[in-house]
Amino acid sequence: MATKKATKKRMPAAARRQLILESAMQLFAKKGFHGTTTADLARTAGVSEALIFRFFPDKESLYREVQFLCVEARGAADSMLDQARPGTENLVRAVLILIYEVFSGFGGRTKNETLRRLQTHSMLEDGKFARAFFKSHFKVYFPFIDRCLKSAHRSGDLEPGGMPLECVIWFTHHLPMMVRISILSHRADYFASSDAELLESMALFCLRGIGLKSSAIKKNLPRNWTEQFNLLKG
Repeated sequence: MATKKATKKRMPAAARRQLILESAMQLFAKKGFHGTTTADLARTAGVSEALIFRFFPDKESLYREVQFLCVEARGAADSMLDQARPGTENLVRAVLILIYEVFSGFGGRTKNETLRRLQTHSMLEDGKFARAFFKSHFKVYFPFIDRCLKSAHRSGDLEPGGMPLECVIWFTHHLPMMVRISILSHRADYFASSDAELLESMALFCLRGIGLKSSAIKKNLPRNWTEQFNLLKG
């Protein structure tokens, strides 16, 4: 008696396109644009190269779409800082949020490390993605931290001759980013016994580095670091 041949359920086009994008993001993060071939992409996504070209004319357009998805994603900082009142307390909070967002990320460790690798490969190649991401992702910080710095200056909480605004932002951003990149293939306890301890050390270093007085830091730091960073996760 003939048996009825099982038919494989066809994946909707939108789902296949999303699968290709997710696979591409992982591969571009691992190998960079130039190190990734369309054969690699097809094999990882479990589809044919012809199918990839049905959705994306070439590898460049697929890479641009991956970049677009990363650049357009709104950071959790937007909602946290949009309505916040400028001042020394929220200057400290903005620094904590920026460090946490760069180092740990609000989208989960795996997603965050994928993004770090994409940025690193971009900087080693043409740098376009890294520049676009920084410009989009951190635009919320510039006006808010500017207002907070001016308020802290009026309150006498800053040491004379502090950093320019751009230096404050990039100084606070680059430290956690470089620490994160340096431990992509190492354990976090290479630097500290826990993420919370490492985040605390970076926050103190940055707050002192941007010129905030010790008395202002002591007054405005959260009492419980672990609790504060858990709140940032939520």
